[in-house]
Amino acid sequence: MLWTLKFLLVCLAVRPMILIDAPLPLYTAFATVPQPSQTTMHKNLGYYASATKKLFIFDPADPSIDFKSLNWMDPCYLDFYASNADFVVFWLVDGIGYCESVKLADGENLQRYPAKNLMRVERLGVRCPADAKP
Repeated sequence: MLWTLKFLLVCLAVRPMILIDAPLPLYTAFATVPQPSQTTMHKNLGYYASATKKLFIFDPADPSIDFKSLNWMDPCYLDFYASNADFVVFWLVDGIGYCESVKLADGENLQRYPAKNLMRVERLGVRCPADAKP
């Protein structure tokens, strides 16, 4: 009887902790910008300048990065918010991923890498809308 009571008390104590929603990974608040072509998107980025102080590097050989987690790209998104940027830009150079935040600038700017290295561009938006059809 005492064991049952203890078990019930533990369940009652743990249940609210289970019901607490964990925060969603930051990437869920971003959507990929539709690109007519890699070259066109790269050219359009010429009107934006990097707002990132230090380029974020994601080397697949780096054991400190857990690529199986859902938040390994969070530094990119946190930088986006901190710099009040317009886009998060992902580059792929020699198998290593990079990201930076960019915002609208005066005049044209040179991009960090050539168009062939542009992987994707993201902006705030719902990544997977609930009403999306497969």
